[in-house]
Amino acid sequence: MRILVATSMIAVIALAGALWFDVPAVIHYWTRGRIEPDIGLLRLMLLQVVVQTLWMSASNIPAATNRHRSLSMSYMVSNVAGVALSALLLPRFGLNAIPISFIAAEIAACVHFVLRDACKIVGMDYPAFLVKTVSGSAIMSVAVWAAALAIQATIPGGAAARLTASMVFVPLVAAGVAWIFLFTVEDRQRLLGWAKRIAPREGVA
Repeated sequence: MRILVATSMIAVIALAGALWFDVPAVIHYWTRGRIEPDIGLLRLMLLQVVVQTLWMSASNIPAATNRHRSLSMSYMVSNVAGVALSALLLPRFGLNAIPISFIAAEIAACVHFVLRDACKIVGMDYPAFLVKTVSGSAIMSVAVWAAALAIQATIPGGAAARLTASMVFVPLVAAGVAWIFLFTVEDRQRLLGWAKRIAPREGVA
């Protein structure tokens, strides 16, 4: 389960980091300039995807083992709470209230309960898993943001050139940092073992 959650976090944090500065340009190009993007709202939505991935990747464990009663309850509560909180905050924060509300609701109703239940099913130490995953993801997020910021400062040209560089370089940074801070020694040994089995052997066509 650690590898499942870790690889999911690598992918989504790398994507969020690559889009963090240039996502308005993507929206502008996608809609042919018909929509003026709100960068604050878009960044909050990227953060929501990161938070959601943390618990949704682990939710595959209770779902696959048909032990999803608690998962269903957490999902329902987070959605109801997210909608209710959005209604309360909308007059003050505008559309930003929606991702803010759902981030708060998912942290409160899903992250702890879903991760705890998944760890219980697979017999994993929940506190150790939570600390390792959250701290590793936080370090990876900072490194990815710094890499994306460096690309903004050093790559000449428009948003297309910067976004292309980010899509290539940022995932490499995310994977490298995750290898050190997110994966455990056991995870790294297992991944190397899988890589050796997948790699073609010398002399084999």
